[in-house]
Amino acid sequence: ETGIYDASYGLFLKGDGKGGFTPLSPQQSGFFVQGAVRDIRTIRTKRQNLTIVAKNNDSTQLFTNTKN
Repeated sequence: ETGIYDASYGLFLKGDGKGGFTPLSPQQSGFFVQGAVRDIRTIRTKRQNLTIVAKNNDSTQLFTNTKN
């Protein structure tokens, strides 16, 4: 018997602002999350953008954007 095959680690797509997207590896983007992700939100502050990742039955993760 096998389980449900409906998930993967996902893919970070960097937008160019014109409707085009470039896939980036976790090494290139610096963004990698393990676990059952339930929601991702970005909060813009005066100093930086923050990305909050909420996971099922786990702690949240916070990412800061250090590159433009």
